[in-house]
Amino acid sequence: MPSMYGANNLVFKEAVHVNAEETGDVHFARLMQEVKRELQGGKRSVLVLFETEKQVHDYMKRVGVTEDEAFVRKTQKMVEGLTHDEMVSRTRRATTPGELTFATRVYGRGIDFAVTQKEMLYGWGLHVAQTFMGPMSEHLQIKGRAARQGQPGSFSMLVDIGGLDRFDISREQALEASRGSKLYDLLVWKSEAFYAKDLSLRSEEMRHAKEDHNSSMVFRSELGYGGTTKGELVEKLVEWNKGPREAMQQESKTVIVLDGTNSMTHLIHGAKAVLRETFKRVSSILEEAKKDSFSIQIGVYRNYNHKLFECSKWCDDAGSLHEYLQCVRAEGGWGEEAVEAGLQHVNGEGDPHGRCTCQLCGKVAAG
Repeated sequence: MPSMYGANNLVFKEAVHVNAEETGDVHFARLMQEVKRELQGGKRSVLVLFETEKQVHDYMKRVGVTEDEAFVRKTQKMVEGLTHDEMVSRTRRATTPGELTFATRVYGRGIDFAVTQKEMLYGWGLHVAQTFMGPMSEHLQIKGRAARQGQPGSFSMLVDIGGLDRFDISREQALEASRGSKLYDLLVWKSEAFYAKDLSLRSEEMRHAKEDHNSSMVFRSELGYGGTTKGELVEKLVEWNKGPREAMQQESKTVIVLDGTNSMTHLIHGAKAVLRETFKRVSSILEEAKKDSFSIQIGVYRNYNHKLFECSKWCDDAGSLHEYLQCVRAEGGWGEEAVEAGLQHVNGEGDPHGRCTCQLCGKVAAG
C-alpha cells in the first residue's frame, strides 16, 4: 500500500484516472499525451509499467521515431536481466525530475522508487501508469510505487484493450465502461473472477501432481523393502517412461485443436487438468476393444495477425502433452481467428487412409 508511515498523498480517482484505449498507435499516442502532461514543468518523473518485455521494446522504438533527441535522452527502459548495478542506477534515475521510464511488470512489485530530490518532493512526486490488468495483489503493489511513506505521487491506468479479451471483456464493453467512468469496477470484477478460476485449475493440477508424487513414494518404499517383483518393476517403469510409437503403428489418432487467443486462457489450463483423465478413459476403451495403440496431438490456433498455428508432437502419454501446454501462451484475440489453419493441419495428419479424429475447442460468437 502507498504508506504506513504518514498520510496517504496518492492522487488517484477511479472514475477519472482509469481509461481504455485501442491497441497500437492509438494507445501509444494517448499514453504519450498523458506522459507529457505529467512531465510538464520538469518537476516530476513518470514510470510506465507494461505486461511484457516486447511491449517495452516496442514503445521505446516508437519514442525514438516520434520524439526529439532531447526527449529520447530522458527515456530509459527497465527489463528483466539487468545486473544489480544497472538496476540500482536505473531505479535512481527513474525518480529524477523530467525522466520517463518504461518497465516490465516485475519492477512494479517490491522495488522502492525512493523520491529524494527537492523538486520532486515539493512538486507532485512520481507518477506511475499501469497499461495492463493483472491480479489485484499485483495491481495494489504497482499503485504503491507512487506516494510512498507520505510523499506526493499519482497513479493512473491506461489499459490496452487488446489485453482484456482474456478477462472476457469485449472491446465494446471496455469502451462503454470507460465512457461511463465504470471501467475500474469492471476490471476489478473480471480480474477477480478470472484469477479465482485460474487458482481452481492450478489447484487441480497440483492435486494430480501430489497424487503422482505419493504413488511414486509408495512404490519406492515397497521397492526398498523387496516387496516388488521384477515384473511389477518393469511394468511401472514402462508406465512412467513411455516414448512415442512410430506413426504407422498407431491405430487411433486424435488431434485436439484449441483456440489459443486471450479469452481462452482457461481453456489451456483446463486442458492440462483433464489430460490425465482423458488418457485413462481412452486406454480403458481401447483395452475393451482389444486395441492398445493410440496417440494424441494438441494444436493451438490464434489470429491471422499473431502466430497462426503451433502443435505438439504425437504423444501417447499425458505427461508429454502437459509439458507442451506449459509452454503455450494465450495471446491475441482481435480480428479473424485462424481456425482454418488448425483444420488444414488435421487434414495432413491422418493415417495412410487419411483417417484422423479432430476435437475442436473454441468459442462461438454470440448472435
